[in-house]
Amino acid sequence: ILGVGDVEEVPVEGQALRLGSRRLMRESGIDDATLDRVAARVEAAERSLAYLGVAATAGRPAQLVGALGFADPIRPEAREAVAALTRAGIQSVMLSGDNAAAAQAVAQAIGITRVEADLLPADKVAALARLKGAHRVVAMVGDGINDAPALAAADVGIAMASGSDIALHAAGITLMRSDPRLAAAAIALSRRTYAKI
Repeated sequence: ILGVGDVEEVPVEGQALRLGSRRLMRESGIDDATLDRVAARVEAAERSLAYLGVAATAGRPAQLVGALGFADPIRPEAREAVAALTRAGIQSVMLSGDNAAAAQAVAQAIGITRVEADLLPADKVAALARLKGAHRVVAMVGDGINDAPALAAADVGIAMASGSDIALHAAGITLMRSDPRLAAAAIALSRRTYAKI
């Protein structure tokens, strides 16, 4: 999905199409009222949303022509992973590029109470800086291209084995299976190792 910094126009039958976020559509000249009408229907179903717009031409303003609502299935182990981190004294915060409704639904399902949504990769890095500013050590668990800058900026970056190559390279720890419970296990192993040393 294209973000604000990833403007790419794809010509289709002589029209330049853009697929991406609300921010991208706004930058393309599509008004908020049009976007709100579509979002109200799709986001009510707690889905993330990507818009499809036709770029403006000399004789015609930009136009919204479609939207895609999608949701990732929640990993069955995710709630147990968050609970294990909580028992270890670690507060979990969800940083998501998804819209607020979709992110809140996932967070509630897995036991996370603090959520920041609609974030671009740079926004995730800024959120980590705010968390670090409270004199905390911050770990980031992620698997996507959009997570790579935050994985690199965290005190400890933890990537899932199924993640993108750039996420794997940015992280200090790679979990060998795509099981989020392994993040808590890695932290516990690290604490025991450090205590031995």
